[in-house]
Amino acid sequence: MQIQFAVVNDGVSTVDAQIAASRLLINGVQLKQWPFIIGNGGRGSYFNALPPGKAYRFGYVLGEYFRKPGIYIVRWEGANFRSRELAFRVLPGKQ
Repeated sequence: MQIQFAVVNDGVSTVDAQIAASRLLINGVQLKQWPFIIGNGGRGSYFNALPPGKAYRFGYVLGEYFRKPGIYIVRWEGANFRSRELAFRVLPGKQ
């Protein structure tokens, strides 16, 4: 399972969205591995300097954190942004 992330600068000046300092919460609990996950991989030119009217998008494969059947609520937040909650259900596999 891959989750896509995007942060948009709707202001009038270039900003550092502080993506590396963001948090990913699963059912209200911060994912402990998130600093490692967000700190690795390729980064575009907008990662630390997001111009006005532009968006920075990226994705990660995070299926290993959703293996148990149940309802999951995921939220991504930073110092100056907060995503809407993403809610989904993982069903038990066939035996």
